[in-house]
Parts: sequence; C-alpha cells; structure tokens
Amino acid sequence: YQANMTRKYAFHMLMAGHMFRSANQPLHAFRCFAASLNVYHGERWNELRGHLRSALAAQLFGMDRFALSMQFYCQLIGSGGGRVSTRSQAKFLNHVISICTEHKDAAFAAVDRMHSDESPDQKDDSIDVVVNNFDQATRQVEIPNIGFPRVVDGSIRISVDNG
Repeated sequence: YQANMTRKYAFHMLMAGHMFRSANQPLHAFRCFAASLNVYHGERWNELRGHLRSALAAQLFGMDRFALSMQFYCQLIGSGGGRVSTRSQAKFLNHVISICTEHKDAAFAAVDRMHSDESPDQKDDSIDVVVNNFDQATRQVEIPNIGFPRVVDGSIRISVDNG
C-alpha cells in the first residue's frame, strides 16, 4: 500500500506560496495558495483552511484584487475560518471596511458574488428594485451570511440603574 501524497503536495505548495510571497512574486504565491486550498477539505482541516484563506485574502488585497479579497475576509470573520484570534478578526474586519469605503465597486461585486452563492429562497432582491426605481437612491453594501463571533463569557455582567 502506497500512501496518497496529495496532502504532502498541498503542504509543499503552501510553503512555496510563502516563499514566492517573500520573493515578491504575487501571482506565483496566489497560484500556490489556491492549489493548496483545493486539497484540504473536511472538518479536520478547518484551521489550515483558515490559514490558507487568510494568506489568499492578504495576497489578493496586495494585488489590488479587492472583490475576491473581500470574499475571503468575509469567510474568515467569525467562526468560518477555524480558531482565529480576535486581533486577526479585527484585522480582517478592518480590511473589509476599507474595501467597502475605498473600493466601492469591488465591494459591490464581492457582495453580488456572495449573493449569487446563496440558495434562491435566501435571495433578497428588494435593494436592487429600490435602486433601479429611484434616481436618488443609493445602494448599501449588505454582506450575506457573515458569521460575527459569539461571545459566551460568564464573567460579563450587565446591570441597569433604575434611578
């Protein structure tokens, strides 16, 4: 029995992606990260997929591919990327906010792609109807299915002063 070597290939592609990124070869780094992400699927590899999505999002952000970068960052926010520190989640959220404020067309393209990934019963076209029917209307960025973190902490106390 000879073991399947696809995970070893993916690991070496991940390492090559980091090397290409440090050598200022962004297209090669992107190709390596994307190839590695395709191999790791299933529950066991959640943290590794989170690492790869983070690397891909940063790589795409640096390559000015803001729509794709925003999609990866949105997958990482909350519980979608494995165990991610609050500092990293804050960084991801800041990148999403900067894309939404500085690159509005890319943000709308990313949101449209994320909406097209939804099932037909989840789609809400009411915003597009409003934008198309009124000249004065502005479109807002609504990110679907973003998993904001849930805080479960028994030490948090909320008190109300009735005085």
